[in-house]
Amino acid sequence: KEINVRDAKRSERDKSSVWLGCRHRGKRVVIKTTSDPYMKLRYILDGAIHYFLGRRCRTYVPELHFVSLMDNGDVAICSEHLKSPSLYNWVNRYLVENRPSHFWNRGLWFMMHNICRALQRMQQSAQFTHRDCHANNVYYDMDNKRILFIDFDWSSIRVGDQVVSEPRFLYDTTRPDYGKNRSVDCCILFRSI
Repeated sequence: KEINVRDAKRSERDKSSVWLGCRHRGKRVVIKTTSDPYMKLRYILDGAIHYFLGRRCRTYVPELHFVSLMDNGDVAICSEHLKSPSLYNWVNRYLVENRPSHFWNRGLWFMMHNICRALQRMQQSAQFTHRDCHANNVYYDMDNKRILFIDFDWSSIRVGDQVVSEPRFLYDTTRPDYGKNRSVDCCILFRSI
């Protein structure tokens, strides 16, 4: 895979490197890399969930370019670099432009309504639960009415009769309802705003 990182900005987080503003096949992309064994598993599961969700609900996820094992043994995940602001940044800018007394006006209600509908569609058509759906993992493009979700390492999705997810300490994977809790995404989203 040829990646141009000449103009990219690199940051370190959670035993990983994140490269913003890279180029792959003429498109702006984000690259996340890690050499940590536990993080490699998370990235591979993140990529698998991203792939399955993208096949079922393409309009709600950034384009996944690849998940790869690099020559040095690191795992890399490459996806579309989003131009729109995260929901967190959008709400903060919206508050500045519209003063807090107008916080619950039509524009904000419309945005939240559309995000909840997007979550509902993903839950129904992909049997997907994000489980980390806070305001920095949701991107909102007001001009194009586009909603995108990122960061799927806490997520779960059903593939056939199996749940694909990374077991987390908050979730009992032996329960028959595992991977079917649809309320958790809205709870996390509204709490983070």
